[in-house]
Amino acid sequence: MHVLFALLAAAAPIEVQWTIEPLAEDMSQVQLSLVRRTANSRWTHSDSTSISRIEGLTTAQLEAREGVPVRFRLGREAGSFDCDGLVRRRHGTGECRFVPDPRFTGELAQRGIGAASDEELFRMSLAGVGLDYIDEVERQGYQRPSIADLIRAADHGAGLDYLREMGRLGYRAGTLGALARMRDHGVTPDYVEGFVGLGYRRVPAEELIRMRDHGVMPDYVRALARHGVRGLATEELVRLRDHGVDPDFVGRARQLGFARTGPDDLIRMRDHGVNAGYLAELVALGYGSLSAEEIVRLRTHGVSADFIRRANAGGRRSAEELVRLRSGG
Repeated sequence: MHVLFALLAAAAPIEVQWTIEPLAEDMSQVQLSLVRRTANSRWTHSDSTSISRIEGLTTAQLEAREGVPVRFRLGREAGSFDCDGLVRRRHGTGECRFVPDPRFTGELAQRGIGAASDEELFRMSLAGVGLDYIDEVERQGYQRPSIADLIRAADHGAGLDYLREMGRLGYRAGTLGALARMRDHGVTPDYVEGFVGLGYRRVPAEELIRMRDHGVMPDYVRALARHGVRGLATEELVRLRDHGVDPDFVGRARQLGFARTGPDDLIRMRDHGVNAGYLAELVALGYGSLSAEEIVRLRTHGVSADFIRRANAGGRRSAEELVRLRSGG
């Protein structure tokens, strides 16, 4: 009896509810959403698409003022969605039944991927996994993926376009899991190309992920370069960004005459609360030739511009003398 119930459950068709609404005034683009409900969950998949790609549904039907029954088909390589329902005044709703494609199942087996269940074919259809994707994975020399690998990568945005673009840029991550990790962390082809344009070619994937996680963007590196800070290693860029060394601070420091201040000194100053305003006050008071270490000592000991003016009332004092005075020594 238990075996019979299991077979009946496995044979049960996969059904979803659909809704549609316009994205363009001329109805050329629509938002099509599929909702699947089970005993324990509710799941939604939504895509913007051209109405011309929906077989059997027309603009005229959608624009009808009275309710119009419709039947249409969403074709995918792994299977199709046969749908029916009602549309009226540019909106509609109804139900779809997923029909697996046995030819696609055969192709998976032929490529050594394995047999896919109806549930897996359903998920592959929604994720956009087709034979072009599988063939591109093989062409780029990736480890042979499982069906679960294919679905997971596409679900995480590492679909065919991403796979091809990253491959073009020289990033073949070895496994789809590693490729999906790059996509999860926001390492897009545009992000990579931005760094290629700055001379950062063939940066290891983990370094790209680390930079992206820490907010190091191509614009940030480009702005630093305009102020003379260039050619840094990726780890140095991450440290500068983490410690709040922004291009405005670097640019102002350069304008004030601190042109030889390196990344470590910039970080030390920012860590101790030295900002562009404090540097400007020091320069105005005749302390523009101080080293980063001396500036940090002044700042950490609370030597303000007002204190310097009072201390120098009887003559100019050195940075060390100012520190001793402020410390009560």
